[in-house]
Amino acid sequence: MQNLLLALSKNRYISSIYSGYMYVYPFMILGYFFAMLLNLPLLERDSIFFNEYYFNMIMKYRYFILQIYYISSGFFSLWLCFGIGYFLGKSYKLDAPKSGLISVFSMLLFFSFVKFYVKDGFVNTIYFINYEFLSPKNSLTAIFISFCSVGFYNFFYNKGLFIKLPDSIPKSVAKNMEIVFPIFFMAIFMLILNVYFVKIFNISMADFFANIILLEIAKYFNNIFVIIFVIFLVNFIWYHGVNGYNIVFPVVNILTFVNLSLNVENFIYNKNYTNVFVPGFLETFVFLGGVGSTIGLSFLMIFSKNSEIKRHGEMSLIPSLFNINEPVMFGVPIVKNKIFLIPFFLMPIINACVAFYLIKMGYISYPIAFLPFWIPSIIAVFFVTLDVNSMVFVLSMAVISALMYYPFFFIYTRRLKNNEKNKN
Repeated sequence: MQNLLLALSKNRYISSIYSGYMYVYPFMILGYFFAMLLNLPLLERDSIFFNEYYFNMIMKYRYFILQIYYISSGFFSLWLCFGIGYFLGKSYKLDAPKSGLISVFSMLLFFSFVKFYVKDGFVNTIYFINYEFLSPKNSLTAIFISFCSVGFYNFFYNKGLFIKLPDSIPKSVAKNMEIVFPIFFMAIFMLILNVYFVKIFNISMADFFANIILLEIAKYFNNIFVIIFVIFLVNFIWYHGVNGYNIVFPVVNILTFVNLSLNVENFIYNKNYTNVFVPGFLETFVFLGGVGSTIGLSFLMIFSKNSEIKRHGEMSLIPSLFNINEPVMFGVPIVKNKIFLIPFFLMPIINACVAFYLIKMGYISYPIAFLPFWIPSIIAVFFVTLDVNSMVFVLSMAVISALMYYPFFFIYTRRLKNNEKNKN
């Protein structure tokens, strides 16, 4: 099992999707930060935090702020396409920037449209790209196009099917001609694919992937049973000593980013939110202290009478506050340790269920932003929801985590003590 999971974690396609998402994260954080500025309590006249100066400033520059959001987070699929193409090309030992550029070129070609209209007796044309097709709704299309683009680039390169200039030509010039054939082929391929898809199904591929496939699946994805299943998968893979995030999240993020983009759009235009399962939900509400919600265990280890466990606790506490718990996973260890099996799997599920229904019932605000996993949950959860109640939730569940792990921690320390006695 472990060998299979290791093979999956090292798979070039899964790794390139994961790296592509990591590449996009700064753009997402920037976009959601500026979107958040448009709906702070400072703008609500009936709030004690209302500020007239801030209200007037936001009303004056609202559309400039929205422009930053739409270019950064709104162009999510475009940045993702470049990132995946870049890292996939790098895994094939191709020119990584060129791999990313071919992917972006193919995606823009794929999403461009032409409209004809008659004015003053002349036929005029408009070329345009629908913004919605570059949003997270088309992340699945971005992945497909990146894989195709780099795949063709790799094929042409390995077969030596590229323009070879004389040795007298500078290498910097000659090397740039390598991508002429892949670009030409991708242009023809995308043209044929688009034309025939519209002809057969009477809908563009971009529309099909964004509005029929992803949006429909995303509706069913925002479900507590799906969340529990994802948690189980991540924990199961980590329990066998392999990073579960790297395998599960590249697939899960395709849908959670769609949910988040819908929440943010509703947030901007003061509409009702609907989605709980968004990027960062697991990191801020569920995996407190890291996978398995081990923040409570880290605190218990500090107060242990066993010097070795106490040392591990001191080493792991600070990283755990930043949701990094490899010192606990491999130091205690929790990996393949049957004693901690129950709390390791059960505690995150409890966190998820409590958070999910508190959000649904209105006790905690819906998440409308995204922050990296390494920001402490107590801080991240506030900026993600703009709700103090979410901070109370995190503190409460951290205490429950310690209570949940305590009986198993007691058994573990007693077993270590007995083993030391037997050795002596």
